[in-house]
Amino acid sequence: MARKLPPDFDADWYASAYPDVAMSGLGAREHYLRFGALLGRQAKRPPPPPQTTKAKAEPVAKAADQPAVAPESIPPAEQQPKPKQPKPVQPSPIIDRPEGFDPAAALPKAAPATPDGDFTGPFSLEALAALPAGSDSVNVTAALQAYAKLLCLKPSTAVANEQASVSCGAMAFQAGPTRIENAWFAGPSRLRLMLVGAEDAAPDSIGRSVRAYQAFATAPAELRMLGEGVQLPPIGPVIHDLELVHPQMPLLLALVDRNGIARAFTLLPFPSLLPGGLHGVELKALQTQPNPIDDFWALSDALLQEAIGGENWPARSITAISISADSRPDHDPLLTSLAEWLTCVFGIALNAEPGPLSATPGSPRGGLQLLLPREFVPTISALVSRRLEGIQSASMIGSYLVAEAATYQPRWSIAVPADFDPTAAIPVLRRSEAQMATTAPADVAPVPLAIAIRSPAALPLGRLDAADAAKLSSASLGPLSVLVDASNERQLNRLVGFLRAELGKDVQLFVRHCPGDAEASLGIQRTCRETGAAFVGANARLQELARDAVHETLVTISDRIELADRRALIAIVDLLLSNENYGSASCTLLSEKIIKKDVVLQPASGGLFPTGVSFASGPRLAFGEPDTLQALPGLNYPVLANTLLFTAWRRRALVELPGVPGTGAAAAEDVRIGLDLMRAGYRNWCTTRCTAQLSGPYTPREGIDPVGPGYLQPQRWEEILGRVTLVRELF
Repeated sequence: MARKLPPDFDADWYASAYPDVAMSGLGAREHYLRFGALLGRQAKRPPPPPQTTKAKAEPVAKAADQPAVAPESIPPAEQQPKPKQPKPVQPSPIIDRPEGFDPAAALPKAAPATPDGDFTGPFSLEALAALPAGSDSVNVTAALQAYAKLLCLKPSTAVANEQASVSCGAMAFQAGPTRIENAWFAGPSRLRLMLVGAEDAAPDSIGRSVRAYQAFATAPAELRMLGEGVQLPPIGPVIHDLELVHPQMPLLLALVDRNGIARAFTLLPFPSLLPGGLHGVELKALQTQPNPIDDFWALSDALLQEAIGGENWPARSITAISISADSRPDHDPLLTSLAEWLTCVFGIALNAEPGPLSATPGSPRGGLQLLLPREFVPTISALVSRRLEGIQSASMIGSYLVAEAATYQPRWSIAVPADFDPTAAIPVLRRSEAQMATTAPADVAPVPLAIAIRSPAALPLGRLDAADAAKLSSASLGPLSVLVDASNERQLNRLVGFLRAELGKDVQLFVRHCPGDAEASLGIQRTCRETGAAFVGANARLQELARDAVHETLVTISDRIELADRRALIAIVDLLLSNENYGSASCTLLSEKIIKKDVVLQPASGGLFPTGVSFASGPRLAFGEPDTLQALPGLNYPVLANTLLFTAWRRRALVELPGVPGTGAAAAEDVRIGLDLMRAGYRNWCTTRCTAQLSGPYTPREGIDPVGPGYLQPQRWEEILGRVTLVRELF
């Protein structure tokens, strides 16, 4: 069948009609070209079936020909026969098989028995490497040798081959009818493989099968066969499930001939990198190729080579991992499985202090301990890395990834600056002989250190824990200057009343109203006269108003902000005053969304972040507002800029900024001020430890350099990116 995309192909309909498209990780077009056309699937929504019409009714007689009916002879409405409702038209079924399809030809059969008929095992590497005379052992010994080196086993001469390069030996499953088109975890330990499965015309390809072997973490040299294996049918694709004995342990796949003899072995050193696995978010974050399986093999090979190392290579850097004491391995099945894998593959005991440097070849040596919060697990990239020993300070922080609990679906990639608070809930590296650094670390790890496993349901919107709530409720507000962006009189009255009640005479009020509605403007000016607030022009800029402010802390707030109490206001003011180098501070904002006639709160803005680079009109940074409540829960974090919706500003910092009249549009005032503050040496911070609510909906901004071309030169990007939090969506 020619694999050509039909001109009327409907990608959206195809993806919604066939659920396996989403599970495959491929785009709708690529999935159709690889599988849909072969299965005879529809390329677009099928037309509705023709409506069946009944025989023509008799012509209705004219009114003059109808016999008269007395009104009293007409039965009541409830006794009259009800008209028949037309039956709903059922759409025609979608036929997912080509014409003449033979189901028997597509059903995979069990793989042929091993030469000795043993399916139970255990099997040694030497037993798996036993081949008949005249066989080419290169395709067999490469993967088996890599398995032995990875687990520090001592293989016999039947497996050992010092001349062979370390690799997964994946050639047998990367091309042709035995190519693995996709693979993912369909359950906690159920690995699902999708193979092409269509046999070619070569005589030696008839009857080929696939078998899998894996060992328990407590006995890595004793491999066990995962089921009987599957024989590839003439028509593909073939979907084969493997029940793993351990979801993180290395896995061996064997390509078997019709006589049950393995002709090639392939090693999956880290199967948990596949989608649905514990480290699946790591593959997503590091993906560079369109097809995730091609990227999986490339990443697996790179991590395998670094894990095994070579002559004169430095030792692996991490020798100990400590996870918060409130989640010990014996309390958590995930950590129990993780601890077994770390001990078996990397020689690391979980929650144990690092020991002295080992002289055993192949064993992990070094002196770094990875400290993880309760919900984190280490990445494979960090475990195999030999590049982390060069840190100069006592500790090091690094980027980390976020995945959903249970499904391990990728969510976020987070990179924090080097001077981020090392006591926050982020992964930290420290030297084995050093205590936790008392000052901010000066180095950033070159690889993601850990994965945060979080449940979105465990992140309540706008709720504080008891300690934070008590602290903010008892705190007092100092004198403030407040700029209110007003939209209507009612909301302005409510907000001004709250500020006057909380601050009394310690508040200086400015009110700014955007022109357009003359009646609303008159009402806002009336409120200003009644409350003693100063009405300023719509074109008044924040820096100009800062010069007229009498208090050191200036707060900008929209009258759409609904403050039920003082806690959110205290939180952002306290964050601003906690460090004299902070130029602005804000908190995560929540907005309203109507879902099925119910008002639902959802994250709106948690600061502006750099999100990419555009070359459309020259190199320019792109900015956005990701969902920080899920990406950065319970943290204070530096941002590129804060919005004017609800932010505390250091008045002195604004006054000292050089005035550049006419720079940028008014809509980009917040971004320009944020960049100016950073250029002057200040930082802009935001927090998810407290939230404020916006009335009505909010659309997060996504834009390209809203200040204007040339304002932020590329030579300044490194400075900017090294001082803010970087948040990237992975879904």
